[in-house]
Amino acid sequence: MSKLVTTTLLDAIDWCKTAPSTFKPDGETTWKEDAYLQLKATLGRAPWKPNPAILRGIDFENSIYAILKDKKEDIVTCSDTFRKILYECKGGEFQKRTKTIIELNGIEYCLYGKIDVFFIDRIIDIKTTGKYGGKDKYLGTSQHHIYCFGENIPNFDYLVVEFVDEGTKSIRGVHKIPYESPGIEEEEMYIKGKIEDMNTFFENYTEAGDLKELYNTTYCRY
Repeated sequence: MSKLVTTTLLDAIDWCKTAPSTFKPDGETTWKEDAYLQLKATLGRAPWKPNPAILRGIDFENSIYAILKDKKEDIVTCSDTFRKILYECKGGEFQKRTKTIIELNGIEYCLYGKIDVFFIDRIIDIKTTGKYGGKDKYLGTSQHHIYCFGENIPNFDYLVVEFVDEGTKSIRGVHKIPYESPGIEEEEMYIKGKIEDMNTFFENYTEAGDLKELYNTTYCRY
């Protein structure tokens, strides 16, 4: 059976490696300790408990899908900014599963994910935030690489919806971050490099003994 690789896992490992050792605002744990616990929960398939910001993002995306599926984008009462988001996503396939097998050092890995909005020539991923911090946060992840490689589509756009504040659904603005893939071979090299980094992390990280076990026995059981 192939081993499972997702952008969520790769990004969680990157954060675990780079998170600072300073304390979080609650003063109880450091960012690095929290990153480790989050990664362990992911690998152990612990019940997911989304925070209010994540729930708001899920509700926002679902509202887009519902309006477009019912073809109400031209009659719904909404802001001009929200309507532009609807038109960006109009005609796409929502929550399309992507699944690709890649082989490295004689081992098969399954690259898996769900594409927010799929077109035959473009992929859109919708992100929501209370504070936009620039494009590097998004282009520094593995998501666009895995999806472009898996679907053999060169064009990927992040639509980052910035809310006015943490407690409302009022939109301050939308930041479109385009990514153009350099090619299928380059994407394959990138992904294999990330998988090698993952395996090295499981072998060498000080507290990763239990993480490696969880990865092989629990996370990869799909």
